[in-house]
Amino acid sequence: MFTIIEEDSCCKVQSLGVFADAEAVGYRLMHVLEWSQPGDTYRIEREEMTNGLDEKTRYETCLANRAKYKQEQEELEELRANKETD
Repeated sequence: MFTIIEEDSCCKVQSLGVFADAEAVGYRLMHVLEWSQPGDTYRIEREEMTNGLDEKTRYETCLANRAKYKQEQEELEELRANKETD
């Protein structure tokens, strides 16, 4: 999903729309440039649409990776402590 943001020469900021793909963005920009003024600037922002299942999976993966890292760090600390006592 893409959004086109316009800031005109009078510092007025507005959204010119939300678009499903880059092709749609290109056509809208061609249309916009027909009435654009010198000094107008445009910013294209790309957003990712996700659903609850995708976010849940990412969250669970993150938790699992953090737990694995924490366990590995604890094991390393144990090994270091054992080496120091030897």
